[in-house]
Amino acid sequence: MTRNGLLSSLGFGVLFAVAVLVGRLTILDGTSLSLVWPAAGVATLWFSVQREQRTLPLDLALLAGITVTGNLLTGAAPTLAAAFVGVNVVQVLVFHRLFALFGSHLWGAGGWAPMSSIRDLGGITVAALVASTAGAGLGSLALALTSGSFSGQAAAVWFARNVVAVLLVTVVGLRLTWLGTPAARAALGPRLRDRLELPRGGRLVEFVLTLLLSSGAYVLVFLVINGVPIGFSLLVITVWVAVRYPTTQVLLYSTAGGIFAVAATLADHGPFATVASDAVQALVIQFYILVLAGTGLLLALGRDDRVLLVTRLGVQAEENARQRRLLQVALDEVERSDELNTAVLDTAGVGIVVCDAEGRLLRFNDEARRWHGLDADASLDPTQHGDVYGLFRADGRTPLPAAEVPLHRAMADGSVSDAEMVIATTGRDPMLVVCTGRVVRTEDGRRLGAVVVMQDVTRDRARERALREAHGDLGAAHAELAARSRELSRHVVEVETLARATRAVVGADDPRQAICEAMLDLTGADGAYLLQPDENGVLVSTASVGLPPGLRLRTDPRTQSSLPAMVMAGREQLFVADVAAHPAASADFIAACGTVSGVWQPVLLPGGRATGVLGVFWQSRMPAITSTLSALLQGLAGEVAHTVERQDLLARLAEAAQHDALTGLTNRRQWDTIAQAEVARATRTGVPLTFMIVDLDHFKRFNDTFGHLQGDELLRGFAGAASQQLREVDTLARWGGEEFCVALPGCTAIEAIVVADRIRGVVPQGQTCTIGIAQWRPEETPAQVLGRADSALYRGKQSGRDLSVVAPALPPRPLRDAPSQELLTSS
Repeated sequence: MTRNGLLSSLGFGVLFAVAVLVGRLTILDGTSLSLVWPAAGVATLWFSVQREQRTLPLDLALLAGITVTGNLLTGAAPTLAAAFVGVNVVQVLVFHRLFALFGSHLWGAGGWAPMSSIRDLGGITVAALVASTAGAGLGSLALALTSGSFSGQAAAVWFARNVVAVLLVTVVGLRLTWLGTPAARAALGPRLRDRLELPRGGRLVEFVLTLLLSSGAYVLVFLVINGVPIGFSLLVITVWVAVRYPTTQVLLYSTAGGIFAVAATLADHGPFATVASDAVQALVIQFYILVLAGTGLLLALGRDDRVLLVTRLGVQAEENARQRRLLQVALDEVERSDELNTAVLDTAGVGIVVCDAEGRLLRFNDEARRWHGLDADASLDPTQHGDVYGLFRADGRTPLPAAEVPLHRAMADGSVSDAEMVIATTGRDPMLVVCTGRVVRTEDGRRLGAVVVMQDVTRDRARERALREAHGDLGAAHAELAARSRELSRHVVEVETLARATRAVVGADDPRQAICEAMLDLTGADGAYLLQPDENGVLVSTASVGLPPGLRLRTDPRTQSSLPAMVMAGREQLFVADVAAHPAASADFIAACGTVSGVWQPVLLPGGRATGVLGVFWQSRMPAITSTLSALLQGLAGEVAHTVERQDLLARLAEAAQHDALTGLTNRRQWDTIAQAEVARATRTGVPLTFMIVDLDHFKRFNDTFGHLQGDELLRGFAGAASQQLREVDTLARWGGEEFCVALPGCTAIEAIVVADRIRGVVPQGQTCTIGIAQWRPEETPAQVLGRADSALYRGKQSGRDLSVVAPALPPRPLRDAPSQELLTSS
């Protein structure tokens, strides 16, 4: 129990005591029944507001004590006062439970929302009716036991007055107490005037006139025209108030009207004072208050429902517009990169299939479209892929279940490797493909979809089947063809070895190294290596097994004669039994590796272009290699070509995702990552860090004068020239359009001026640029530093362009206090 909860309970106790005394002062003549009983509403309001304070035992004790004391002080018998305690407790607890059941989201029932709909009012009404029924039944029973007789009219009055009190006092009280909650401050504003929704301007004049008119009408009906039954005509004003003013004001207006009607009736004034029977009079006045308050509240809440609906529709419309704008931006970005991605994917010699996070197809490359005979259809349910695209298990007869489709397996398991299936479409021979793929995720782990690469192994598998079938036929004639059978058995072993090697290569993290290891497993040789041309055309070893530690092979076909260079140029396999006797052999390599015999196999891409050479050497003489081994070496070289090409493709895709397509510089997305890392490093080490924003001057005018192609050439030329002025640790990125960003770790703003001036001095084609410079300050984000650099750039533009402008090191003070700390330099 908190201090605030205790004070709140005591406050409600005092309010309940006042309500008990007021109710006891309205006791009907000759009965123990009060005309109105506001204490019933105060009690339900009390326990609703205190629901979360955990003061229930204290609240029950206060309720019982105040009920007994109030009734005894106003003349009630002790037994009747005790009975009233039980009646109040039962009524409060029933309402407490039902209110939480029907309106758990509302303030007072466990939530934080105000009552704002007719449905909310219906829930609290049901709770009030059931609780009042229980209270009236028990109260009437208590009166009957103490007086010796039961009165139906008394029970009806008890029920009516409690229903009205619970509804009116509880609804008004919950509305007013909600205005003090954090939820109300967040929804309506921090000021009390805003939360009360008081009218202003012309609405204030209207509100004052309405109060004056209604006050006059009430005085006229209840005090001047005494006894004439026209009280319900005041509903017209109530309807006007409910339509024109906020719900809080409607509640207060209805409460005030009810209080005035009760007070006038108790003073024997007004249309209800003429009712002869006290019980009937009590029922009529309760009915009047209920109709008066209920009409106003229903109209106000109905209006609130409509306003809330319109607001939600407006918010939804704004959100839809925002989503459309974001979608358009994404579509524009996709359109710019789609041409490059399509070209890269379509040049691969494998089938590539891409799906989204729900498994729906997004893209086929050219090979995949040709194999399936259809393009990717995003409207298909993923369970239909097998039927529509003719997918079968490896036996070629059993339809492939949806769960076994490689794309779906990659989505479910995160990756798939060496999954075999048959593609059988109308008008084409069935194809056996091996599938490898994985799920694609964002940096934060969110799944974007999956990509699967399919490799056509139909001919390889056909060759394997032919060899196995031949081996079976030769087994029947083993005695006659024993030698041939043994040879074929070796062939099968070699093919299986090739299959294992192929799977190892496809699934390896470093396929080039796996290729060399597979070569040793396949040939039984002492060493193997893979040579590939570098950017200058020099053949260098990119992987090796069995070579002396630290030895890296290198041969330049343009200036050196060598066995690998011969194979690379001739694009045919070469076996040399006596390497030392061959005129193109390298004596140094023979001495270093002890090479006696060797075979060199070109690695050919589709179309016959050589992309490398596989070399295998033995340290003992090999008189020849079998035709099967020769064919297997060629097959493995084909796997090498596909694997290397696939790895290079993935590397190019990764490179394209981080670099600008026009200039080759770091792009905006990668810049954000680098800038964040540089700020983190500067925070950790304390070394200075400076950012620069570079903008080519009058670039639009240059484009308009010389054309966009020349403008692109200017951007490329500037990117290359500016890169030459930077260190390896520096970063130059294309920010967008003609703007570039530079990160200079370990460099102060003053030192950066020298770099900026160098960059300004190398702008090609006689053009100039303006540079804004800002040194990072602790606790600044990259965006804040770039914002200061951008402001400095803007000031350089205003000062005539072709300038290097340093942003102030500290926030600038007004000019009358100190001169600006900005530094401008020009060439």
